[in-house]
Amino acid sequence: MPGIFINYRREDSGGYAQQIYKALRSHFGAKLVFMDIDTIRSGEDYRAIIHESIAQSDVFLAIIGRTWLRCTDDKGIARLSYPTDLVRREIAQALEANIHVVPVLVGHAQMPRAADLPDDLKALSVRNAHEIPDHFFDPSVRQLIQTIRPHVRGKKEISRRAVIYGLGGTATVVLAAAIADGVFKHRVPLPEQSRTTTLSAADLKIDEKFDEIEAMLQQAAKQPSVVIRKPGYADSLPPDVPGPWKIDRIDFSSQVTGPHREPKVVWSSRVSIGNVWQIAGFAPDRTVFLYDEIQKVLCALRDGVEQWAYTAEQLRAFTPGGLVVLQSLPLSMTTESFICINSQGQGGIYKRPAKLPQNLIRLPELTYASVPGICQSGSVTIPRSKAVLALDGNCSSWNVVRDDQGRLYSGTDRGTLYCLDEDGKTLWTYKAEAPIDHPPLFSLGDAVITVKDRLICVREGVKRWSVSLESCRAWLVDKTGTVFASSDGPRVMGHRSQNNVSAVDHDGHILWSTLMAGTPASLDPEGRLYMADTSIGSFVICLA
Repeated sequence: MPGIFINYRREDSGGYAQQIYKALRSHFGAKLVFMDIDTIRSGEDYRAIIHESIAQSDVFLAIIGRTWLRCTDDKGIARLSYPTDLVRREIAQALEANIHVVPVLVGHAQMPRAADLPDDLKALSVRNAHEIPDHFFDPSVRQLIQTIRPHVRGKKEISRRAVIYGLGGTATVVLAAAIADGVFKHRVPLPEQSRTTTLSAADLKIDEKFDEIEAMLQQAAKQPSVVIRKPGYADSLPPDVPGPWKIDRIDFSSQVTGPHREPKVVWSSRVSIGNVWQIAGFAPDRTVFLYDEIQKVLCALRDGVEQWAYTAEQLRAFTPGGLVVLQSLPLSMTTESFICINSQGQGGIYKRPAKLPQNLIRLPELTYASVPGICQSGSVTIPRSKAVLALDGNCSSWNVVRDDQGRLYSGTDRGTLYCLDEDGKTLWTYKAEAPIDHPPLFSLGDAVITVKDRLICVREGVKRWSVSLESCRAWLVDKTGTVFASSDGPRVMGHRSQNNVSAVDHDGHILWSTLMAGTPASLDPEGRLYMADTSIGSFVICLA
């Protein structure tokens, strides 16, 4: 029976629950995750099935959105006030059975107070909540997985040989199924409808790839850890460090060309600063800056070797010479000190009236005025024009995003993608067969979306092409419109997974597909592709 039970209210957090369910199912397997819409078949007694599933679950996730307390029936009465309310009954049963209950806060929700809850749910208010912010959704879900994993008794380790060959020891069946499902692709032109081709078993070379990647990560794990230090006070700004790159922006993806042939590993490195971090930027001397938003740590990698790590406040800006500026408040609003460090780790804390470095390349501030739109329940509000647009369903978990032409995009749990202008007027819509799992990427005027196991390229509301990749997601787009995506690969070494990473060009041709640890995280100024794997420790792999 399922080890994880997902409790949610559809009109409050249906889109979020779907995304969390897909992530948990991908990690733990479908048999260990229960969610009513995907688990109960037509005609079954849902009350009995739900009651039995909760009783046999190890972890109970209560998904709480902003309207969770305020949801009412058609008479305007709060649903939670009814003892027969299904959401209330499920939570009450889990609390009474002393199951590991985790409140999961989504959509900027606040934890309910005991005074606001009925008596049988008051114990929920003292359970430690896990927050999943919209702007940090995927890393927060990965952190949730790591938090609940020790409590899921049904999760069994699977050896990589069992994954490859199957329980009967025949690779042919597994490979044939993979080929039939279109997991592995070759470069072929795709018309409006998705087309798949096959690779031979010799072309796949799964055994060789597994061994190669496993050895690489084991070698990277032997690197010594750096000590996380607190920066000291300094009087003069650190010098720029020269190098071959010109730093004129934070994200280079839309300015460079990524690898269009199957890349080779340049270096791999284990990062010791934590499991939740982002590739924040680069310095001219090829230093890669990593920032852990949870632990507030800044780390530097060069040629695959961890150089230094400092505790630091909010990351704010870079300079063309590779200086990093950190501060707890927006730079234009504070009179407090700031931190400035170069790629060699030189610098420290500077007290005002010390002047900030020149030519700052600032990271965008997440203020109400800077947010392109706010998607809540079934509508989108545009702060700039104060326009409100009604949607055909509940908002997708990724809220509202803006493309390079200033157009806004929002999706719903009914699979509709909306393209709006900044006044809230609908420019076009596209109806997909299922909810759009992740925010679209933008490729030379097109929107590339993920729907079930397909990447779909949409232009002005019309599908240009689609590519089938199992449990896929598009992560990056380079200046030629090539999309770098990953799809689920076999599990290896217990916790760590390897993914099929693919490059799909602007016309839907698959340029290459290879097995690799982690997912595409960034492109540097030379177009090298960085893979990130934070499932156990943190690994960064540089490909070119």
